[in-house]
Amino acid sequence: MGRILIGGHICLDIFLNFNADWPEFLKNFTPGSQIKTENSIFSPGGPVSNTGISLGKLGTPTILLSKTGPDELGTLLREKLGTILADFDVELCVQPAINSETSHTIIINSSEFDRIFLHTTGYNDLMKANDLIYSGKSEISLFHFGYPPIMASMIDDNGSELKKLFKYYNNLGIITSLDTCMPGSLKSDIIWKDIFANVSPLVDIIMPGVRELILMMNPSRYSRMSDLTDFNQGINKSLLDTLANDMINMGIAIVVLKLGENGLYMKTSPKIESFSKISKSSGINPEFWVGREILMPSFIVRNAGTTGAGDAATAGFLSDFMNGKNPEEVLEFACAVAAFSVEQTDSVSGISSKENTLERINSGWIKKIPSLNMRGLQPQKYGRCFYGESDKLFGSKN
Repeated sequence: MGRILIGGHICLDIFLNFNADWPEFLKNFTPGSQIKTENSIFSPGGPVSNTGISLGKLGTPTILLSKTGPDELGTLLREKLGTILADFDVELCVQPAINSETSHTIIINSSEFDRIFLHTTGYNDLMKANDLIYSGKSEISLFHFGYPPIMASMIDDNGSELKKLFKYYNNLGIITSLDTCMPGSLKSDIIWKDIFANVSPLVDIIMPGVRELILMMNPSRYSRMSDLTDFNQGINKSLLDTLANDMINMGIAIVVLKLGENGLYMKTSPKIESFSKISKSSGINPEFWVGREILMPSFIVRNAGTTGAGDAATAGFLSDFMNGKNPEEVLEFACAVAAFSVEQTDSVSGISSKENTLERINSGWIKKIPSLNMRGLQPQKYGRCFYGESDKLFGSKN
């Protein structure tokens, strides 16, 4: 098997940790005030760093491909990547660009409330397809790209640069994978359905967070759900099914929706031909992957910070997937890697080896009961996961 190539958004994460609940934080966060932080951390961030480092720690041969600015933050980011990856089988192809600053994110982090991000886009806004063409000598089996919603040049003109990039790697005959994030403050006139329609026929796997996919595919529904006391109250099997089917109907074979503390929901194409290229490069048995619908609950952990947990889940999924494992094993491993991630404040220091991760899974690690409307999902016999009615192997309709 060749290496996994991770390309796209990269930044330096600066964690400011607060020991305060939300009302206390708001009370003190005023002009001219001084607020005490604890144990501030500088860490490589973005999907190239988070997913790439996690893959390296899991023992998966990987390549990191992106660009920083030529400034001090860029130097610090590249040095930290080099130090972290020194003992792992990861090829580092992160170079400074000319006339731009390094993307960085100040993360206001607390165990008492969700994170707040103050983000500078830097060169990520200028990055185009030609910046992410790998020119090294290593064999590649899968190309994974992360975070087009906060990369302006990639999504201009209905995602023409993103399409150009995926067309290049798709034409090489390798597996292609896409991750997204919340669109943030980019132009409001972007029609995400058009971008997905333009790019999806060239994508084999997509792993978005459910909140961002609702926002991008159905903004009015997202607005209504945002008024709920708990956003999860508006998430049910019917909605997950609709979101996944939209992606599958655009040409994607495997859709994995990240549900945060509720785990992962996966639905796959019912067409065997959708897996012809995938099975050649990954070694999976397509018979186990066609027409599947599975919800895998997350593991119970002590939560120190959720930044990068989605990227860790992506790494876990891609690592086990490329080793030819079945869907239940892949999804469970992905949830486990994400669980390791949230046990530390930053994105990657909690990630352990594949052996340690599997040992913990097999030791009886308890899973969380999803706080979702589970109608239409039935538990697996031993409580490992839930199957949708349409699941080809275990669904009630089959």
